[in-house]
Amino acid sequence: MGNCDTATVTVTIPAYDVIDAVDDAYEATTAGGTLDGNVLDNDTLDGASVTISEVVITSTPTGPLTVNSDGTITVAADTAPGTYTIDYTICEIAAPSNCDTATATVTIPAYDVIDAVDDAYEATTAGGTLDGNVLDNDTLDGASVTISEVVITSTPTGPLTVNSDGTITVAADTAPGTYTIDYTICEIAALQRL
Repeated sequence: MGNCDTATVTVTIPAYDVIDAVDDAYEATTAGGTLDGNVLDNDTLDGASVTISEVVITSTPTGPLTVNSDGTITVAADTAPGTYTIDYTICEIAAPSNCDTATATVTIPAYDVIDAVDDAYEATTAGGTLDGNVLDNDTLDGASVTISEVVITSTPTGPLTVNSDGTITVAADTAPGTYTIDYTICEIAALQRL
């Protein structure tokens, strides 16, 4: 058969570090904006917390949710209350085929129902501050609302002014008659979430 010899080729394939993208759950405090937290907060690489310098994050936006390249999640403005999910994948920069995918779930809570109820007063003088308060019959999530929970806005209408504390002032020497004024109450906590 001729002059021959046989040898063995040995190939070593190193073990990749185990990468683990773990599902996340968030409750939004606003109906839009960037959430507190990061999808990487509970993800690991070879058993240790993973950092943005070690991985690339990819994701496809799903309507109201976007996973940003830094691991934060952005919720589209004016997103309706509900529960939304988005998948994201992390891949190790040093070994691009070493990847794992997880799901982030974001719950947008229903905001408290606020109800400003029409008021009717009979003045006892032709000017001054009326007895009563426009908040007396208004509610927030079914309970009586307090001035510490809301901001009152109103545009004076000739003789009437709704004050920031909910009282109504009638201009001095107002002629007899019936006058109206609109006011708006906004929940302070909801304004702070914007």
